[in-house]
Amino acid sequence: MRNKIEFVKLNKFDDLEFKNLFLAKLYENPAGSHKIYGVSEQVRRAQSLGYKKFVISSSGNGAIAASLICQKKALELIVFVNPKNIEQEKLFEILKFKPRIILSSRPISLASYLAKKHGYFNLTPSRDKESQVGYKKIAFEIFEEMGKIDALFVPVSSGITLKGIHQGFKELEIAPNIFACQTETCHEISKEFDQDFQGKKTSIAKAICAKFVPGKDEIIKIIKESGGSGFVISEEEIKKAWEILEKQDIKTSAEGALALAGVRRGLVKGFGLQNKKIVVLLTGKKREEVKEGADLSEFPKVDFIKELEKIL
Repeated sequence: MRNKIEFVKLNKFDDLEFKNLFLAKLYENPAGSHKIYGVSEQVRRAQSLGYKKFVISSSGNGAIAASLICQKKALELIVFVNPKNIEQEKLFEILKFKPRIILSSRPISLASYLAKKHGYFNLTPSRDKESQVGYKKIAFEIFEEMGKIDALFVPVSSGITLKGIHQGFKELEIAPNIFACQTETCHEISKEFDQDFQGKKTSIAKAICAKFVPGKDEIIKIIKESGGSGFVISEEEIKKAWEILEKQDIKTSAEGALALAGVRRGLVKGFGLQNKKIVVLLTGKKREEVKEGADLSEFPKVDFIKELEKIL
């Protein structure tokens, strides 16, 4: 279901030259994002435990990956979506795989209820303690293709992907500097390293959105012990990096541009990156804009357990 990671060498980033700067295109797969690594392993593990029904709270790449995998395996999937946080481009991708969609202002709570009371396996990353395991494969594939690297730049929301990749490198006995890149809207991890920013209500990197960061202290410790850091990247920096990627005909999402912008920030902060072997994770593809949104009236909307029980 996944292809091997494609790497693109970037010799010049704006006015800066690099000897070994590589972009890892983690979105070259049917799900269009790195989430396929994590969700594939979650489903495999759940099936080995006898689960046949799945639930997830997501309106983004996680739900797309879950919908794709469950359709291919003929497994039941319920996707809880908060109508206030829907990205129409991603909703249309989810709909292609025909999961059951339920709208709710309390998607995480209701997904947890289904898992506890009705025997569904909860694929929501923050509710699965082993959700990071699948992301170890990213580290393995980077090593297989690139050998030892010096620095890794990761766009971070909840930090689960970062944790999994770190575990993979640890098993390989490799310790690259890990840099967490976040936005002025969502920066629970990076603000521990970088206070030079002004908070904003929205960001073009919409997938960086986790309000709940399980294991935050552990993630911060991983970054510190790796010799890396965290950066809060401005909207202007993201847009500039995105333009550079577009000129290279690299059709990645704003989150990938966020990670690339982190490289420049690392140089400014004195991390001496120009002679290091660097990998930047481009985690999602740029999805085509949707002119007209999906009709949400066809999906049930529930906010309370009693309402949910009536439609099951």
